[in-house]
Amino acid sequence: MTWSLLNGERAVVVLFIAPLLFAAPLSLLSEALSLSLLTLFALLIEIFAESSDSLAQFKTRPGASSGILLGAVTLPSLMISRLIQLSRVLSLHEIGIQGTQLLGSVWNQLI
Repeated sequence: MTWSLLNGERAVVVLFIAPLLFAAPLSLLSEALSLSLLTLFALLIEIFAESSDSLAQFKTRPGASSGILLGAVTLPSLMISRLIQLSRVLSLHEIGIQGTQLLGSVWNQLI
């Protein structure tokens, strides 16, 4: 990997995604794996888009990122972080019937 492939946005995405993947419980292992695959493929697409001559009309200024990686992982990361929060609350049995109904309504709004 060359230094030209490293930029600030990619470092931020790694610093944002890594704690989520490590904090995910085993019950969310498939979601964490999906997020890591999505991140990998979005990174590959961004690198391809930056190095491709056929996409010249979409070129960004030198040193700037196209935003493909950050755009691809932001919403799924938010959903997984919310699922991690909900799984922690449910595992601690800190909610009652009303809390469960509230969580169900929040989940339905997210979907």
